[in-house]
Amino acid sequence: MTGVYVRTPFGPDYPADNPTWLVGYNAKIDKNRLGGLIVEDSKNVAVIRSLIPPEIRFGQWLTLEVIAEGNHIVVKIDGKTTADYTDDQRRFTKGHIALQQHAAATVAEFRKIEIKEQTPTKTSKVPPAQLEPSPIKVAPPASKELEALSRDKISPEALALAGDGDPKRAPASLVAVFGEPRPFHTQKASCLAYSGNGRWLASGGHDQTITRQDAEYRVKGKTRSTA
Repeated sequence: MTGVYVRTPFGPDYPADNPTWLVGYNAKIDKNRLGGLIVEDSKNVAVIRSLIPPEIRFGQWLTLEVIAEGNHIVVKIDGKTTADYTDDQRRFTKGHIALQQHAAATVAEFRKIEIKEQTPTKTSKVPPAQLEPSPIKVAPPASKELEALSRDKISPEALALAGDGDPKRAPASLVAVFGEPRPFHTQKASCLAYSGNGRWLASGGHDQTITRQDAEYRVKGKTRSTA
């Protein structure tokens, strides 16, 4: 009985108290298991029998191929696949090649041993995009009008509108309000009144605020009731 080990550690590995046998993937070339595969570790032995019956006579030369790609092991005899095994446990990922002489009575001859490195599977890689360098755009300087904007120039009424009734709650980044703010109530309005000439509109609310504005919604005044 003989075979060829692949991915085997150097030297016998088991049994632990008297290491005698190798571990690894063992492609068999003896008469009864020609082309089969044995997966040997220190705990278990898995036998993958040959897919085709032996056709080699005693004393005849043959070509044995063992293809190991990741956890996939394939054995071939004279170009024909005889064993095809995927090791889900990935028990042996690296190691040596060993030519087996099973016992003193074993007669085995090996010649023209070749080792071929597998070509990595090519994966399509998308080349990085070739981007044309774009000039950095510098923002034009702010106009004098923009630079003159200031929070201090915003009326208390406008700040109150921006702060939901409280000027202090207006956003800190607020530097200008366009247009004129209209008076408002922070609580429900309770009454409305027009002037006799129809020009002015007054309103009172539950927030104890009285507002006055003209028909074109231009702010004319705002007072707070003390009643």
